[in-house]
Amino acid sequence: MARIEQGAENENRLQIDWILLDPASRSQKTVTSSMTLHETAWQRPSPERLTALVEDAATAFAAALTEEAEGRIVSPEAPVRLYLWPVVGPREPLNVQLFSSLQLALQETGISVVDRLEEAQLIVSGEISLGQAQKGLRPIEIEWSMLKPDGIQIGRLLQRNRVADAELDTGWATLSRAVATAVAGSISDAIDRLPDDSVRR
Repeated sequence: MARIEQGAENENRLQIDWILLDPASRSQKTVTSSMTLHETAWQRPSPERLTALVEDAATAFAAALTEEAEGRIVSPEAPVRLYLWPVVGPREPLNVQLFSSLQLALQETGISVVDRLEEAQLIVSGEISLGQAQKGLRPIEIEWSMLKPDGIQIGRLLQRNRVADAELDTGWATLSRAVATAVAGSISDAIDRLPDDSVRR
C-alpha cells in the first residue's frame, strides 16, 4: 500500500507498506519504507532513490521468504539451477524488459539461470499488474513466486509502488533494472537459506 503526504516547502512524502504473503495469501511480514521528494523531482525520481526505497524491504523479506531450516547449504561449486519464467502483464514491452533485466541481475549474483525448464531445480515467475492512473501516477504491482519443479510454491514476494506514466513509457529500462537488482538479491538470499535436499531431485 502506497501513501502520499504533502509536506512543507513543496515536498511530498511517499510511504510504502510492503507485504509478504504466503501461498494462501496470508500476511507474514510487513515492511514500511519511505522517501521525501521535492515537487520538481516528484514526477521523475532518480533510479538511485527508487533502488534505495526497495532495497531495505528486499533485505528484510529475504530472511522471511523461505523458512529457516537446518541442513547443509548448497555450495557455490554446485549452484542451484534456476529457470526464469517469462514475465506476464498487460504491456508486453514492460514484461520483456523486466524479464531481461532480472535475467541479467540473477546472472550477476552468480545464480545459474538455465534455458530449459526440465533442467531447473527452482522456477521463478513474475506478473505485473497496473492500476488506473491518478494525478499522473499509476499503481504498479509485481508479484514474484518461487516454485519447485513439481509446482509447489516455496516463496512469494509482492512489490507495490506508484509510477509516473512517463516513467513507464520512457524510463522503464532504468526502473526495471532497479527492481530486478532488488529482487535478484532477495532470490539469492532465499536460495542460500534453502536446505540442500529441498532442491535435489
